[in-house]
Order: sequence, then C-alpha cells, then structure tokens
Amino acid sequence: MLYRISNVLVAIPAADYLKLVPVCTTGFETRYMQIQCNINTYSQSFWPHAISLWNSLPVDVCELSPDSFKAHPSTIQLI
Repeated sequence: MLYRISNVLVAIPAADYLKLVPVCTTGFETRYMQIQCNINTYSQSFWPHAISLWNSLPVDVCELSPDSFKAHPSTIQLI
C-alpha cells in the first residue's frame, strides 16, 4: 500500500504523511523519515510500521515501475 501511496496510485495524499529523509546520498531518494512513537499501540499502526518496512527494502525495489512491481512480486525479497 505504501508503494501505491508514494507513486500516487491511490487517492491518499503522501505529502500529508510521508517526509523524505533529508540526506542527499544515493539510495535515500526513496526513504522516509521514521515516525517517532511514544505509545506502543501507535507504533504498530499502519504509518510507522509501513515506513519501517519500506525503509528496509532494497533501493532497486522501491524504484521499480508500477508494472514491474506488480509483474514480479516473487522476485521482491524483504530483508
């Protein structure tokens, strides 16, 4: 779902929820700032958990086109 949100494939405004990591290093163009959570219940909700998982993906997976992302889900390996 985060892939769909970040690639504007659904009507959820990414700018309201996702902030890019402010580092100009290769691979950080697709990384988002982790949401700081003081309450355990919130830390396991969609945004903090999805951002953590997204940031753990290899950069080449995050930069796939929507067609490639849908066509080859079995080649995408999570860390």
